[in-house]
Amino acid sequence: METLFAYLSLAVLLLLTVPTVLVLCRDGETVSIALVAAVTPAITFGILSVVMLWMGLLDFPFSAPGIFIVTVCLLMPGVYLYWKWRPRTIRPELNGWRIFALVILGAVGMMILIDTALWPLFRDDALAIYQPQAAQIAQLGGLIRLQGQNTLYEAYPMLVQMNYGYVYLASGWENDYLAKLAPAILATACLPAAFQLGKRAGGETAGWLSALLLALTPTYGSWATSGYTDLPMALYLTLAAVFGLRLWDHSRKTDALAMGLMLGFAAWTKNNALIAMPSFGLWMIILLWRRRIRLTHILIAAGAALLIAGTWYVRNLLEANILIPPTAWTEQAERTIGALLIFATLFGTYGITGWLIVLGVIDGGITLLRRRWAAAPQMLLLLVCIPFFAGWWWFASYDERFVLAILPMLCVFAGGFTLRLWRFLPPTWRPTARWAAAAGVLALAGFILWNTLEYKDNLLRQPLMSDAERRQTVGREITPP
Repeated sequence: METLFAYLSLAVLLLLTVPTVLVLCRDGETVSIALVAAVTPAITFGILSVVMLWMGLLDFPFSAPGIFIVTVCLLMPGVYLYWKWRPRTIRPELNGWRIFALVILGAVGMMILIDTALWPLFRDDALAIYQPQAAQIAQLGGLIRLQGQNTLYEAYPMLVQMNYGYVYLASGWENDYLAKLAPAILATACLPAAFQLGKRAGGETAGWLSALLLALTPTYGSWATSGYTDLPMALYLTLAAVFGLRLWDHSRKTDALAMGLMLGFAAWTKNNALIAMPSFGLWMIILLWRRRIRLTHILIAAGAALLIAGTWYVRNLLEANILIPPTAWTEQAERTIGALLIFATLFGTYGITGWLIVLGVIDGGITLLRRRWAAAPQMLLLLVCIPFFAGWWWFASYDERFVLAILPMLCVFAGGFTLRLWRFLPPTWRPTARWAAAAGVLALAGFILWNTLEYKDNLLRQPLMSDAERRQTVGREITPP
């Protein structure tokens, strides 16, 4: 019964978040269904983790029913506002080729979720950091205490670990299968987020191409099932960019609030999100200078971000005298030309998307130089991606995984450049090019689907394994429920 409650409670929270998202993301009287699909899990798992943070800070003991009830209460105002305003959803315009792209995106997303639900946590950082911390949170019924000057991973942001801990509490055992679904859903939501950002930057076709190129990037499917924090943080940064562009277009205070929430959740997911904060701050200053927003918008965005993540970092400073724990092996950074060119050279990691990213970023820079203020999307994306990539190259280029944080935004450059290439094709070539591209996408999607599903041979031999057998398969100690 406890396990059933865990599954049902998360499903209920996701459903109850939808009205809040519809109110927060409305564009006049309508809301893009793709934006709803991206923002709903971002808000759900974000709020759930922040509820646990504040309960821990206030010394309220953790219990699954208590956390669930408090989260539901926080979502009720959104339900009321939705009932009052009734914004309606709009879906993207579809034709045969877009339906084809939607099927590919749906297949990749479903495979990510299926693979995630099949296996317990087994990758290095998941076993060394996230899972032990979640188990400790569930066992203590509160926050993990900092160790003063000896604090290290205890000061690591906890959005993912809190969600794991909630699932453990609600299930009554270390239910990795449900726990892993939280970051996997956040990673899958990067697809509609990339679509929405690409649409803002270059139109609806560019949005489809951006999402499709992300889905067909080998490293994306590989890490989406890992239970790591990189792609969840990427979702929050991508959505912050979406709302940043909406601020440029419409100057709505709700967009400032949403942008601040997404930035706060990003910093509460992984501390290298702090590298992007000055870029978004500069963007807000540019908006103020161009009279697109007022100072009130900046205060709303900054207040929301500080409310979500600021509390955690202030706690670290007060109790351990550190802002960011020194968990990066900066001495191993590879400050080489090869590291600068990873998108072009690591074909097995980034595929054709990597080449398109390189060309797309160059094209985005040229577009900005030519069009200036008419190229606001390119300006914001370059403002975020270039400093983040430079920070990675200087401090953490020993591991290309960290670049996942900006991969959806980089795929927007790739999608826009691909659309530009298409428009250069002579009309007589386009029918043949369409079918050739479709065949290539099908072949690549088959590879991505096959590569995403882990331990295939074991599943074929024994599809109905027990929890103990699954843990043994991935090399985990057998801990019975």
